[in-house]
Amino acid sequence: MVRTVTFVAAFVAATALVSGGALSASAAEGDAQEVYHVVQMGDSYSAGNGAGDYYGDPAAYRSHRSWANLYADWLADQPNLPVQYVSYAHSGAETSDILSTQLPQVSADTDLVMFTIGGNDVGFATIVEDCFLVGYRSADGCRTSVDTAVADLPAVATATRQILDELAAKLSPDAQIVILGYPLLSTDTPYILCDYHVICWGSYEYDAAANVRQLGLQANALQDTVVAQYNAQPGVPQAIHVTDIHDLFAGHEPAPGTSNDYRWVDEFLETETVQDPPGFVAQTDYSYSADKFTFWHPGITGHAQEAQHLAAQLGLLPRALAIQAANAGAPENPAGATPPTAWLAGPYVRTIGDSIEFDARGSAAGGGRITQYEWDFDGDGVFDETTAAPHATAAYSGPAEVDVAVRVTQTDGQSATTTTEVHISSDGDSTPEELDNCPAIYNYSQTDLDGDGTGDDCDDSPGHPTGDAASLYFHGPDGVLQRVGVDPADVNVVPADSEGTSVTLGAGTLTAGQTVTVTASGFVPGDTADVWIASDPIVLETSTISDAGTLTATVQVPADIEPGAHRIYVTAPATVASAPVTITAGGADSGSTGQLAASGGQAPIWPMAVGLLAVCAGLALAWIGRVRRVRRR
Repeated sequence: MVRTVTFVAAFVAATALVSGGALSASAAEGDAQEVYHVVQMGDSYSAGNGAGDYYGDPAAYRSHRSWANLYADWLADQPNLPVQYVSYAHSGAETSDILSTQLPQVSADTDLVMFTIGGNDVGFATIVEDCFLVGYRSADGCRTSVDTAVADLPAVATATRQILDELAAKLSPDAQIVILGYPLLSTDTPYILCDYHVICWGSYEYDAAANVRQLGLQANALQDTVVAQYNAQPGVPQAIHVTDIHDLFAGHEPAPGTSNDYRWVDEFLETETVQDPPGFVAQTDYSYSADKFTFWHPGITGHAQEAQHLAAQLGLLPRALAIQAANAGAPENPAGATPPTAWLAGPYVRTIGDSIEFDARGSAAGGGRITQYEWDFDGDGVFDETTAAPHATAAYSGPAEVDVAVRVTQTDGQSATTTTEVHISSDGDSTPEELDNCPAIYNYSQTDLDGDGTGDDCDDSPGHPTGDAASLYFHGPDGVLQRVGVDPADVNVVPADSEGTSVTLGAGTLTAGQTVTVTASGFVPGDTADVWIASDPIVLETSTISDAGTLTATVQVPADIEPGAHRIYVTAPATVASAPVTITAGGADSGSTGQLAASGGQAPIWPMAVGLLAVCAGLALAWIGRVRRVRRR
């Protein structure tokens, strides 16, 4: 049954809660039921960025759909195991934030601590931007970001060990720690960025997909080492490193330069991705979002898959099994029992009319068993429903800010009460309408990239770049060179000639359609070289470098080339050189655009078709070839 709550009086003042409700009584040892205490720390991959159903601090992105929350839900479904879960995870957190802010909040009676950490220490957001996001990505930027991250890994390992050691000093030796690995940030398909449209090799290209994946695997292996070294100490809470998350997500990562139909990770302009059923048949759905803090984060299905993986691989850990056995063997109606412990999950932020399933499974008897749960949905002090199970469902017909209460009663009649905060609004977020920068739609975090007062999720131009750098190209999964820059690079912005190379032209000014002799020197003998004219890149000749390291070719400038400043390049697998040329308008019979034979090399090979340089039409914010359904909220 779903109870609809209608408010006709003033709302009850809200109580600020982090996650679970405040306890009005604590259970004593002996005949009292024991509680399994679960704490989540960590960064955005723990908080739940991109999964929706957020609560609490908008900057934290804590989600009821996070993997640890869902795993705690599974634990609470097991018999004789009251579970109390709390999250201190925060979007953007680094190891220093865990040490200074999150870890001090972990109580000594915590049985299980779970977290992801390290991504922000090595510049996760910068890597995503420099390697994958339209308008930010570049070969040089991606390489620099990844190289910087690799250099930072040892410091992250040291800080992670410090987190483990400080937890060990605080927790009981029979507690446990789970560090969840990260999924990789790209599918295992070619994605090679090129900083110049006529050159896509050597230092001017970068295999972003391969190198970012390798960084992820290297970081995962390092965490494995840290955990193994920590566990080698006697008398410490054992840590478990879940190392195979990248295997779990294999084939479900983002596909840069296009889109992965089977992704479990939110791509560009997405949030709350859902694949039903998970696998490689159903196409992934998503909700639109311009909030950059959700890009490249697991969505709804991603977090659910991680939780299911933990349930299957970890199951009930030793401390949970011990608590379960103790509770099962406790007497059902002991004399002299203490009062029960009341607990209520939350807080909740929902839209008018949405159902909320309230959860009091973390409540525990001070002796005997919990026999009933009484629910006050509107905070008026009158209990609206009584259940034998620790769940009740309600929906709200209007805006509300209320403390929902549950009173639990145990076998001997003793009871305890606690509350959790509920916020109901027309758009489903917690910002008051008069302050909301998108008052008509859900945008929990209120991000406003361009600072114009309109939130990103309802802004027609939120401030993300609308196109790539002029010179950017990339090789996509099909191996085809894709042109994504809005226009060719400025002729004055060119890569430097390789050391010891040169290109000379028979003339510095040519008429469109005219032939010219191109002479190159300093190249590697035997290499295949292309002669290009740019800025609209066209291969004029392909030839072989002579034994002397030279090339001489007579080529014809296309008759339809635009007059103006251009460059003629000679490019080989390890060397490049170029020279400027000015093209003037030609006459009506200035010649064909075909290729002439080259001297100084073997017979020419027909050039690469210009059609391979496919222009990304329309708004470059939309990925190339992206075909998918949009799931409406």
